[in-house]
Amino acid sequence: MSDITERDVAHLAHLARLKLSEDEVKELYHHFQVILDYVASLDEVPDLKLSPEPRRSRTHLREDEVGESLSVDDALANSPKVRKNQFVVPPIIEDME
Repeated sequence: MSDITERDVAHLAHLARLKLSEDEVKELYHHFQVILDYVASLDEVPDLKLSPEPRRSRTHLREDEVGESLSVDDALANSPKVRKNQFVVPPIIEDME
């Protein structure tokens, strides 16, 4: 078991501006205990010897090949707004002033 107390849980709730009943504090205390006990149990896991080299990828990628591409007119054909051969999109960051 860890060193957390119900008083610690109540203090954390106060810092988080949460109004908890005594029953809620006890329930959260129990949940915290379970979590902290689990984290403490991870200390018992033996260290793994990791290889300095990552595994080689098994994904087989095709070679890049130059092919036909769309003309500017075809690429922009369905765009609602175009200016100087470019897509016009609404701004996503508004002026903060």
